Amino acid sequence: QDITDGVFRVDLAGSHRGTLYGKAIYLAECSSKADEYSEADEDGLCRMLLCRATLGNILVERERKPSAPELEELCRSYYHSVCGDRWAAVGTFREFVLYESSQVYPEYIVYYRHIHQTDFLQAIGSISKTGDDLEGVRKLVPHAARL
Repeated sequence: QDITDGVFRVDLAGSHRGTLYGKAIYLAECSSKADEYSEADEDGLCRMLLCRATLGNILVERERKPSAPELEELCRSYYHSVCGDRWAAVGTFREFVLYESSQVYPEYIVYYRHIHQTDFLQAIGSISKTGDDLEGVRKLVPHAARL
């Protein structure tokens, strides 16, 4: 919540997880990647930011172990951001790395819960068997179709 009221604190980068590309703001194009960094609170709610970002001239980095100081220096001179192409390097999600907080605007806070597919399908099955909550089934079916 504090990020949406102020600015991204690049100086705090790495205080929760690593900094493969240096002290920066890390964004993902895939919500599954962002979810890896989210932790549920006592009510089981997770949070994720949906941000707007100005990437500018992007340096695509495909190295398995990049040189963070070198990337930071390149982004202070010619490039504006780094695309950490982890897909090419190790077969996982790409990351977008920005060293200037002014390039990122947190647009929305997304609240969500993890629901395992089997639990979700069981909930649909139990509601549909009893027939008690047909409106509940109508709300769940579009989500089940995406599984």
